[in-house]
Amino acid sequence: MAVEASDFRVLLPTDWSCEPRALADAPAASEPVPPNGCVERQFIVTAPFSAQPIPALGPDPVSVECDWLLDFWGTANPTRITTSVPTSVTVVPPVEVALEPQSFMAALGRLPMTQVFSVTLRNNIRSEARGTVRLRLPQGISSLRGDSLDFFMAEAGDETTLSLPVSLSRACEAQRSCVRTMEAEALTNVGGVELVSDQGCQLISYSHIEPRLLPLKATARLCLVDTVLPEGLRVGYVDTGIDNVADYMEQLGASVVRLDDDDLRLRDLGQFDTIVLGVRAYHLRPWLARVNSRLLDYVRRGGTMVVQYHKTTEWDPEYAPYPLLVGDGRVSDETARIELLDAAHPVITGPNRLDETDWDGWVQERGLYFASEWSDEYRPLVSCADPDEASQDGAWLIAHYGAGAYMYTALSVYRQIESLIPGGVRIWCNMISYRQKGTGAIR
Repeated sequence: MAVEASDFRVLLPTDWSCEPRALADAPAASEPVPPNGCVERQFIVTAPFSAQPIPALGPDPVSVECDWLLDFWGTANPTRITTSVPTSVTVVPPVEVALEPQSFMAALGRLPMTQVFSVTLRNNIRSEARGTVRLRLPQGISSLRGDSLDFFMAEAGDETTLSLPVSLSRACEAQRSCVRTMEAEALTNVGGVELVSDQGCQLISYSHIEPRLLPLKATARLCLVDTVLPEGLRVGYVDTGIDNVADYMEQLGASVVRLDDDDLRLRDLGQFDTIVLGVRAYHLRPWLARVNSRLLDYVRRGGTMVVQYHKTTEWDPEYAPYPLLVGDGRVSDETARIELLDAAHPVITGPNRLDETDWDGWVQERGLYFASEWSDEYRPLVSCADPDEASQDGAWLIAHYGAGAYMYTALSVYRQIESLIPGGVRIWCNMISYRQKGTGAIR
């Protein structure tokens, strides 16, 4: 059988152009392709300035079709087939723009305050890039360097970072809490054409997929929350890599230490008012089980310990100071009604008085891996249920142990914090602030 590559076509979006690139050793189109051989053609594709960045999961903008002639029997009428393949061509902004941090949280009681953001730019133009970063700031937020910043990058691939201190004032006096968005865009002139970009790109690359660039808008979300934390609150956080809750606690004013295994084994835990175990900590931080007696002793001596949810197979009832079993219970409806079982309990009334609005706007779920059985020393604080199902009381339990307090929470509070849901933030602040009555003030 003889195979010939008859014709190549490059399929392009409107206003794009393409021209073939000559190859000295390229076989003529009419020459047969040798067995196990290949045919190479090269093209130069030009995209206009108006071309938009390509979504990571969007269609490839450029593909190639090839007509092949297959002569099975040496006849004068070979079979013609057409194959089509996508290319790895993508479009990036002329100047990439990114704002960091992408989200920030502040307690209204700590305003006014100054927070420093950074604007990072990358030059994707084949020449120097000189221009201005223009800022769009919401009400109550002002830049201490004005509403625009100048930049210069000498070559393609250069990056630069500009410091952006902003002043935060009480922008939400008509509301208890609010979320605001600030935006940045880069303006640069190339060949007399003004190019505007408001995106950066994140490389998504794994061994099992083709690398993709994910365009990201240059935005930062600011959550201003009507919440209170005790002054000087000291928190030890056992991080599991699942969430960024420790960062948000620091933004709200807590002093946070991320505890490594040596800290858990050797550090004086009594210096912390509260110790928080991240989601699935006993599974993801195996050393915890070895030092669990130290953690319980910390509680007995007057500390507060908040344990976030664990899967049923990851939990050992011996971890808790009193018998406590974790089941598979969950409430998937994030709007499910929450009933406060003890509305007068101090963890419900302070430092933030919780009410029904603190359960509004939740995302994904109410919680999962609820406690299924517990001893009388625990007090359940909330009850909830999915539609047409029985209520469950194991989402948030608290027990006094010695001079301290032990909490198990299956509520998906960390998801609410990372989604900047004010109610979730206020509930979390109450959890980490709680002290058993008579154990002394937070130092």
